Amino acid sequence: MKRRLPGKVLLMFNRAFRMDSKEFFFFVSSVFIIFLISDLLLGFKWFYAGISLKENFVHSYRMIAILKDDLPKENIIEISDAIKKVDGIREVIHLKKNDVEELVSRFIDVQKMKRFIPEVLEIYIDEKIIENTAKIKIIEEKVKGIDGVEFVDAAKESVENAIRYITYVKKGGKFFALMLAIAGILVIYNFIYLTIYSIQKKIEIMKFVGAGSGFIKIPIIIRGTTAGILGSLLSFIFMKFISGAEIAPQEFFYIILYSIFAGGIGSYLAMVHKKV
Repeated sequence: MKRRLPGKVLLMFNRAFRMDSKEFFFFVSSVFIIFLISDLLLGFKWFYAGISLKENFVHSYRMIAILKDDLPKENIIEISDAIKKVDGIREVIHLKKNDVEELVSRFIDVQKMKRFIPEVLEIYIDEKIIENTAKIKIIEEKVKGIDGVEFVDAAKESVENAIRYITYVKKGGKFFALMLAIAGILVIYNFIYLTIYSIQKKIEIMKFVGAGSGFIKIPIIIRGTTAGILGSLLSFIFMKFISGAEIAPQEFFYIILYSIFAGGIGSYLAMVHKKV
């Protein structure tokens, strides 16, 4: 049996790729469709962008504290130290006048209003609590209560809108990726079904002469799986070397795994439906 196994494997592969013109057309069509779906999955960055967007937003979010006029440098340092002691604050940065001027220059004539530009502190919140607007409000009230602080802008509405948007993006990305994955399996299923339909007479002849179920089914599954792998490889080559997209090894691994699964499952479902 062990000596015969390599020969049987070669025979199965030989049968899988011995195709007439119709079978070849369906095979190439399957490869092309998987190529398109893999392209969409690799190029579709909603889910990954949703994660990175959240990370970027959480890392860069800060409150703005405007200090009272004409405070000496020593007082500003004391206020900054007092803010740092508030629970939930990870960093406080005193913006230089030049930085503040650059920020407000888009809205006012800095040269005319230069003497009215206030001292500003950027307050960065602990990343673990940024999504909790109730805690942000508590921090905001504590900072407002520090002597020397004139006004605090926590942009709570912007935080809520950003978190809501990020959540929608992540959910939408997962749903879209899932629909694409299911579409790939259904497409493979349809093309294998058409392939089986086109070779129905060959299958009946093989059954008539005593061919086993595995002898008929395994080459079809091999063909479907191969179509999936070729489609995903072509997609990777196109995205990586032609489009210049950055494809993580983990992404590529998942695409290959999905392609094998889609080709195998799609082929199997088609044979079950066709009662091969």
